[in-house]
Amino acid sequence: MIWPPRGRLILVVCAVAIFQTVTAITALHVAVPTLAEAFDADTRALQWIVDVYAIAFGGLLLTGGTVGDRLGRRTTLAAGFVATIAASLVAMTATSIAVLIAARLAAGAAAAVLLPASLAVLTDTFEGPSRARAIAIWSGIAGGGGAAGPALGGWVLDLAGWEAIFAVSALLSALGLVGAFTVVPGGRPQTAPDGRAGPIDRWGVVWSMTAIAATLFTVIEAPALGPDPLVVGAAALAVVAAVLFVRHEGRTDHPMLPLEVFAWSRVRIGAVTLLLAAIGFNGVVFIASLMLQDGWGYSATATGMLLLPIGAVELVVSMSAVSVADRLGLTRTVRLGLALMAAGYLLMAGAGAGGWLVFLAGAAVAGVGNGFAIPLSVERIVGGDDSRFAGVRASISQTSIELGASAGVAMLGAVQRVAAERDLSVLAANQVAIASAVLFLALAVPLERLLRSPGASAPRVPVGTRS
Repeated sequence: MIWPPRGRLILVVCAVAIFQTVTAITALHVAVPTLAEAFDADTRALQWIVDVYAIAFGGLLLTGGTVGDRLGRRTTLAAGFVATIAASLVAMTATSIAVLIAARLAAGAAAAVLLPASLAVLTDTFEGPSRARAIAIWSGIAGGGGAAGPALGGWVLDLAGWEAIFAVSALLSALGLVGAFTVVPGGRPQTAPDGRAGPIDRWGVVWSMTAIAATLFTVIEAPALGPDPLVVGAAALAVVAAVLFVRHEGRTDHPMLPLEVFAWSRVRIGAVTLLLAAIGFNGVVFIASLMLQDGWGYSATATGMLLLPIGAVELVVSMSAVSVADRLGLTRTVRLGLALMAAGYLLMAGAGAGGWLVFLAGAAVAGVGNGFAIPLSVERIVGGDDSRFAGVRASISQTSIELGASAGVAMLGAVQRVAAERDLSVLAANQVAIASAVLFLALAVPLERLLRSPGASAPRVPVGTRS
């Protein structure tokens, strides 16, 4: 395998982007009690500190991919780093809960630009097997960053206070910004068939933002509020906005999400697989954090260290995922990954109080599954010889992951609350919630068969000679 000139350095810059983005989500979870004390905040305000990032992130991801296609990869990547630095500095100097929430909103918007730009840079830089390997490493670092976030957040919090969590994000983004200007090639914006840069699809931006943000709001708030008029209204708005978005994209000359992308069965299957895998992974990490702290009595730092093997093993396995897929076939390897994820989660759920060896074994098995299923599903979506819609396809993959992340926390959290209301102990309720993640993973194979269309054309992807 031959890497392009400066390929490894470009991969490092993109890895910094994804690591910073993912840890910004998970590292803050362990700081919530400290923030409650610092700002005298109630539970709802604390929830918005976490959730507003996901709403901005998920609601703007499709837009972020389009911006990258229009303005160029390096420009967009640098802009994302600059915006993240600014948002982090505002957050670490915030004196009120409103300012902190606004800063988290801005950070989520910056991440929506930064993430698809970093993945699109990889698809532009690498070709063939080296591209698949680079994407696998990038995806593995995403999983590693998600699992390392609680441990990193707990350690930094104990060392220097909650402000230091945002300082770390600013520092990582500053390093990435330097790399973007010194390592990443300039490239050219995506052009229309006549050679001119196409206009921004403004209505597409409005409807996509509205549909995704309303969907995330519904998923996040429904378990807590129930059939509240606000939740019902948000759900209705999500449906209406989604219909208007699809209708508009099918008619406009310069769509932000060309609907022909979904004619490729690989894109459809990859997006659904990522959605379900993200529901399981993020929901399990969230509930496991509660189980280890509330059920086992472990500290935040110890909890993060016990969750670390999921991401660490995923990172290692992702580097060989392409080779395994070449031997077993892409579809079989992804299914194997999903099965291992389910087995690992069941082991984690079955670990009794203090049974850290069983828990670690389950986390390691789940990490192996993640290392196969997630990067290969991303490759399913973004891989291929046609780079015209690289940013859009990158946004599709990350939107699937972000929707799954928010849905996983909300859905498994709802299962945990229902179990607790039935007089189960804190530990037992969390175990039931973790085990319920297997139900979502079980949907992947039947949905894959439903979405597979033998007659649909697909971009050539250099992994899995047998699909």
